[in-house]
Amino acid sequence: MHAGNDIEVGLWRRSGLRIGNPRLQDGLVERIAPGAMPAEILNDYEFREEKVRCGICHNRQRHYWGFTVQMSDGSKVLCGNCCIEKLFGSDVWQGLLRSLRGRRREATLRDLVEPMRAIVEACRRAAGLWIGPAKAFVDMIDFLDDEAPDILVALRNRCDREEGRLTDLDGKVFHVVRGCAALAESPHKLLKQAGDLLREAGILVDDERRDLERLAAIRGELRQIMPRAASLMIEAYQFLDRENLRAIARWASGMVKSRDRHSVITDDGEFVYAIETQRMVMPIPTWPMAVAMPDVGKVTDIFTR
Repeated sequence: MHAGNDIEVGLWRRSGLRIGNPRLQDGLVERIAPGAMPAEILNDYEFREEKVRCGICHNRQRHYWGFTVQMSDGSKVLCGNCCIEKLFGSDVWQGLLRSLRGRRREATLRDLVEPMRAIVEACRRAAGLWIGPAKAFVDMIDFLDDEAPDILVALRNRCDREEGRLTDLDGKVFHVVRGCAALAESPHKLLKQAGDLLREAGILVDDERRDLERLAAIRGELRQIMPRAASLMIEAYQFLDRENLRAIARWASGMVKSRDRHSVITDDGEFVYAIETQRMVMPIPTWPMAVAMPDVGKVTDIFTR
């Protein structure tokens, strides 16, 4: 009989298909009635603390590993792991095992595979809403990194050390940057990791020979990544907020003008970066915040349904 890996055993225990001390069950009989036939294996057990007696064989063999069996007359009895086959034949025994394996497969589908399928679909929907804004955030950071690296370094330093407080040349707080966490950890990178995991999980849930341990591991990884990605997406939305970017641009303009090298200004809702007489214009992105703003609690709930 298949002993099962840790994932399978956990599923069987939750479904009552594997138990601990078999003698704690109600309604057990010590011996089967004459003429009664095994009808169904209710569960199996491996009780190492003390051997229990078989209620089917004549000598009531003591055993650690066995089954709880429903008999044809409705009685319920404990049975050693080989007694049914010896007393009732291989055909009866194999039929009972097939039934037990079928219920175990149903438990696996019900408690792991189908919930995981729902998790994959929910995570895909969430990631689909976030990927556009996440890419816009990356594009904005790349733009600054390419065209104003000194400003980006200064911005990151202030977000990291000064809790986002931007000070003017006189040391006064000019603006508190929103969305600082997204500057330190990219939500786009997390979403790409989640995408790889979701593709793998999508294949596994449809594979009859699915790797349950890997599927459970993916669930654990997604449970860590998706709420974190949601939290960082909120930070990214806050950073991309039009007023936040305008304030950063005004601060940067004042900082760099003193060195007469660059100027960063706002102009008609655009984030403008000027080098000498050439102007590079990057539109400030706007997103339907009420529709797309992640809810970290709801994302976490995906994994607890």
